[in-house]
Amino acid sequence: MMKFKFLKRTIIASVTGAALLMGTSGLANSQKQNLKQEQTQKKKDEKRDEKKQQKVGEERQKQADQKQQQQRQIVQQRQKAVDRQEQQRKVDQQQ
Repeated sequence: MMKFKFLKRTIIASVTGAALLMGTSGLANSQKQNLKQEQTQKKKDEKRDEKKQQKVGEERQKQADQKQQQQRQIVQQRQKAVDRQEQQRKVDQQQ
């Protein structure tokens, strides 16, 4: 009888210990999975932010190029006006 109680206690302790180990193992796996998901989400967020910054940079560059082109056109128009005035003066002087 005593051996039976001892055996019963040993089995209960073993089962309880195994259950606790499985529980902590499951918890550890869950924590690893959560950490992995967080890292994946962080990488996705970083890539999204990077693309957003790249788009903003490209848009700024495009605006700067357009402004530079407008300034070139203004300079060309002014130069043409000056050239016309010079030609008109030459014509006026010849008459």
